[in-house]
Amino acid sequence: MKKILWILGLIVLSFILTMVLADLFSLYHFGDLPTFTTLTYLLFSFSFFTYLFLFLFYIVCKRMKKEKIGVKKIISFLLFFVSMLFLLGFMVVLNLDWLTYYSMGNSSPFSTFVLVRSLEFLLPGILLSIVGVLLLFKSKEEN
Repeated sequence: MKKILWILGLIVLSFILTMVLADLFSLYHFGDLPTFTTLTYLLFSFSFFTYLFLFLFYIVCKRMKKEKIGVKKIISFLLFFVSMLFLLGFMVVLNLDWLTYYSMGNSSPFSTFVLVRSLEFLLPGILLSIVGVLLLFKSKEEN
């Protein structure tokens, strides 16, 4: 029961941190109606902070029980973390390049430049996620 309360507390903390940082960086002000892009950023940053807090909570719980954490498991968790950073970069680059291209008077926002620049972040994020899943399953098979 204590773990569930800790997990719920970490989720609430990540929600609060997401809203504070969104207001601090003028991404979203509480009470406004968010656009689709803003909502995507908020959901992604919430999931990012939640994953980070739960990963740290997992490590602390394992250390308190004096259990060993496998190297493959840690690497897979870190790969997920880096893949989330790449996916955040994908969303930011796609939005910024699209706004720049569209503001220059071009009629089609999805030019080759915008797609190639966004794929530079999307493909490594997807590949790192796949490698992380494979490592996680491989580490579970060895246990």
